[in-house]
Amino acid sequence: MPPNPGPGRESMAEQGGSLRIDAVLARAALSEPGREALVYCGKSWTYAQVYDRACRLAGALARLGIEKGERVAFWAENRPEFAEVLFGVPMLGAIASPLNHWWTWSEATVALEQIRPKVLIVGGKAGAAVAEHQDRLGAVGIEHVVCLERPPGVTAFPLYEDLLESAARLGTPVPATARDPALILFTSGSTGRPKGAVHTHGSLVAGAALMALELGLHDGERTLHFLPLFTSCLEHLIPLTLMRATHIVLPQFEAAAVWAAIQAHEVTHFDAVPTTLRRLLEGAPTVIPKSLRLVSYASEAMPPALITALLQRMPEVQFVQFYGMTEQLCLTIQSASDQLRKLGTVGRPMLGAGLRIVGADDKEVSAGESGEIVARGPTLFAGYWQDEAATAQIVRGG
Repeated sequence: MPPNPGPGRESMAEQGGSLRIDAVLARAALSEPGREALVYCGKSWTYAQVYDRACRLAGALARLGIEKGERVAFWAENRPEFAEVLFGVPMLGAIASPLNHWWTWSEATVALEQIRPKVLIVGGKAGAAVAEHQDRLGAVGIEHVVCLERPPGVTAFPLYEDLLESAARLGTPVPATARDPALILFTSGSTGRPKGAVHTHGSLVAGAALMALELGLHDGERTLHFLPLFTSCLEHLIPLTLMRATHIVLPQFEAAAVWAAIQAHEVTHFDAVPTTLRRLLEGAPTVIPKSLRLVSYASEAMPPALITALLQRMPEVQFVQFYGMTEQLCLTIQSASDQLRKLGTVGRPMLGAGLRIVGADDKEVSAGESGEIVARGPTLFAGYWQDEAATAQIVRGG
């Protein structure tokens, strides 16, 4: 990949006027063009190179006819191209939608039928599934399939790298406001049927800024990704790009590989869930790498015995817990100093989050009583994709 000097000040100015998610990457490339941005399987890319590739992806998609408001789906395991899609698609005013890479074709179809993406970018097992069901692509609105690598026996679909190589960089980003949708993440919640949670440019940038602030992220972190990117992009990929971090991407979680990557790449931070933390504790090396300073975690209740054991084994590492959901990420934060002092809790409300605990009548319960957490704030999603009824069930009064 040829080096690129990165975005000029003119292109950054053209992205101004409102909060846009693609400006997060543009800012990093403008201020730190030569900093290592992505590391994957022995290869690395600078921020200037990643921004150039995102602009070329936007140019290629424009050539395929993608317009403002249309959807581009990404269906693959953890790959560096995920970042290019996440930041490149919104340059067109279009909407990126990563899919669960563990889904079968029939499971993915439920989501695809809802968002009807004009372009589907696939890799790994998903590529083989798409190749097997080529005759059904039109039924879910797919006009173009782009492959990260060619599935066996398939020659009809263009390769992602070929598309970028032949594409011109998108010049001026398509105008977008903070209220325009930029990302659809699928969540099944309690219903079992995936619903597309729509996030806007504004909610994504607000979430990134709040997570960076509340987690205590440093500029230039070296962060490790092993959680699925289709679930962790909100609390990990976007905030860390805002902090111009180096992203080391692992295809999947494996405890020995995580510890090896932390040592080899001098990782300072990673995001986890209690289940992966338990396995990392079980496989921890005799000496914890000195570079590691911060671990953020969420997703499930933290067993008191586990966090106690983690802090005993890694006393120099700060553990910070947060609580949220796909629909509204930044709700509460439990600081490193409160991990043992407030066992079994999820901390205090984050900046900008208004929380109440209510009963079945939507009135606040008294101290000591059980209830449901309701919240509002700047990171609230815009609703479920084309599902006003489902949105109305959970969003009332903001």
